[in-house]
Amino acid sequence: DQSIVSLAYNDGLIYAGSCVSGGTSTEDRKDLSAKIVIYDVESKTKLVEIDPHDYISGLPERLTGINALVADPNVAENGKIWAHMGARLLCLTYNKDTGKVTLTEELCFDKADDGGDWHPFTPFVDGNYMYVGFGQKGGLRKVNLNNPSDNERLPVPGNKMFTIADDGNIYYASVNSLYMY
Repeated sequence: DQSIVSLAYNDGLIYAGSCVSGGTSTEDRKDLSAKIVIYDVESKTKLVEIDPHDYISGLPERLTGINALVADPNVAENGKIWAHMGARLLCLTYNKDTGKVTLTEELCFDKADDGGDWHPFTPFVDGNYMYVGFGQKGGLRKVNLNNPSDNERLPVPGNKMFTIADDGNIYYASVNSLYMY
């Protein structure tokens, strides 16, 4: 009753984020909430299933989807995985030796959108910065991966759909037009 809508790979592990919004001919199950699964490629086993409710208090009862997962490129082993859901950006660390999952960072940009519509997209990482969209209210954010509370809202219309080109410019769509920042 869940679909995988986001994937990240780090140090031999696949991190998968799910969505509980039904597709064609599926029943919308109000009792389900999105999760993150960690899978070991070598042993071909599921190591852990993460329910964000176990790590964060005050979340809506039902999370629709884990929109995107990004492996932190600055940490290879026992690395960080950034998870985007609704108006939140979470940083989880999985320790392969202990099997323990730790929430190391949590940013929330708009509590009104906390359950989040699911909308798959790809955040972009450039050096120590991650660019991630949070829609109209949360905006497009540039987040310092070494100090996540150091983030800025870029002066572009809030948008989850954007890309960073080889020329370093951010291209984004608004209504039926394409813009460059």
